[in-house]
Parts: sequence; C-alpha cells; structure tokens
Amino acid sequence: MIKVSRRNLRFYTYMALFAGVCSFLLGVSLSIHQHSQDIYRNNSLVIEQSSSQNGLSSLFGTEEKQNKKLQSDLNEDEEIPPVDKNTLKPQAFNAPTHLQGKALKQVQVGEKNKVIALTFDDGPKPIYTQQILQILKKNDIKATFFWIGKFVKAYPEIALQVVAEGHAIGNHTWSHSYRKMGKAIAYTEIEDTAAIIEKTTKVKTTLFRPPGGILTNGPADYAKGKDYAILLWSSDSKDFSRKVSVDSIIQKVLTTAKPGGIVLMHDGGGDQSRTVQALPTIINSLRNEGYKFVTVPELMAMDES
Repeated sequence: MIKVSRRNLRFYTYMALFAGVCSFLLGVSLSIHQHSQDIYRNNSLVIEQSSSQNGLSSLFGTEEKQNKKLQSDLNEDEEIPPVDKNTLKPQAFNAPTHLQGKALKQVQVGEKNKVIALTFDDGPKPIYTQQILQILKKNDIKATFFWIGKFVKAYPEIALQVVAEGHAIGNHTWSHSYRKMGKAIAYTEIEDTAAIIEKTTKVKTTLFRPPGGILTNGPADYAKGKDYAILLWSSDSKDFSRKVSVDSIIQKVLTTAKPGGIVLMHDGGGDQSRTVQALPTIINSLRNEGYKFVTVPELMAMDES
C-alpha cells in the first residue's frame, strides 16, 4: 500500500479540482461558440434570402418587379402564328465581295454613323425566341439570328416566324461543337445547317458565326474557303453565364457599344429570361444615345474599309 502524505494529498486534490473547473469552462466556451455560429449562420441565411428577394436592380427595379413586368408585356403561352412557307419569297444573305472570307468583329462606318447590329445565337428555341421577336417587333427593329441546324429541324415553325418578320439569318453549325474537326465533319456541320435553313425557310445565307468564336477548330476555315463572312462581335453581353445579372447584361452592352458594332446575345442555349428582361432597356438606352439598329447584312453594306 502506497502512503501519501497529507501535503501531497492536498496538492493532488487541488489539481483534480483545477482540472475539473478547466474542463467545465472549456465545455461552456465551446457550447457558447457553437451557439453563436448557429445564430450567425441562421441570420446569414435570413439576410441572404431577404437580399435575394428584396435586392434592388439599379436600372429598373427588383427582380420580382421585372418578372411581373415581363409577364405583363409578354405572354409565354401565346401561340406562334402559323406561317405558310409558300408565302415566303426566296432570299439570300451575303457579305459584300470585299468582306467575303474575312472575320469581322465590327464594321468600319465612321464615328458619326451610329448604327449597330443586334445578334442572337443558338436558336431557334421555344419561349425565348418568341419573346425576343415580340420585343423587336414592338420596337420596329430587325436583328440577325445565327441558327443551330438541329434546332431549325426541331422547331421549323419558329424559324418560319423569324424569317416572316424580316430578320436576317446566319449559320451557327449543326451541333454547336467546340471540338477539333476535320474537313469532312466541318463540311457536314455547315452544309447540313445551310440545307435545313433553305429547306425550311427558303433562305440562303453565307453569314457564319463559329460556336464560341473559335476560329481554329475547322468550321471557320471551311467557311472562309466557301467565301462566307465570319461574324464575331464587338459587344459581348455574357448572357450565357448563369451568374450574370440583368443589370450586368445591360451594362456590358452599353459600355462597349460603338458605331458599326455587333452585339452578341442569345435566344437559345439555356435560360435566357434575363436576356429577355434586359433587351428593352438596351434598346431604349442605345436609342437615347442616337443609335439606329440594322441587320448584319445592312451593316456590312455600309462598310467604308
């Protein structure tokens, strides 16, 4: 049996009490910290939800107000008026001879000639193409639509409506692929799209926009060899991004707009509701700055280079 002196016993007793108190205080501290973190997270969630619901749009009101306004101006369920293909006349959209086979981001028109072209990629698609058509018609504007061949095949009635309302058409390949292509596949991507556009709408076009603006994966080289004009852009709305806001779309277009410019937007490729919401403000703002809207073929006809 181990003997412990009274002095050592007292020391061990104090140490045990001290350890117990420290353990208790540490537990209380961790509990308080965890509770504080829970409160912080809960409050942050409430604030975030409140902000997302009530955050103001600097140009034209809250997102809720924007959506209500959009619904009042546009009826998503409105049926597209049927267009009889036989009533359409054959037409062609080509570049002037000196611009054929060239890649263009804008056209040289002179600073005082404030013309600009609105373009829409990745259609034709239900809902968004129709809503954009309504806005353009309301504002008496003709734009240029760069079509994906497989969607022309899938939605011929929408393609017919775009052409019937007087808009220009360009080729945006059959499948919108970014991959490297040999000549045979590039041929198919462009020629099959050209064929379905003509078969569906009686439109021949030698306007080409490479998916993603990529000039080095095959289709652009094929198009150049066939004297297509390769149409890029000078103003990128970035409306394809899921993170972009309506205000950001508007600002990106307005801050980069220039005479002879080409504006890139989308009527397909995903949720383009923000494009639809941004478009009226873009149109009104550019008009207030003195701009007139033309199609890409009209713009190229003004080229002074």
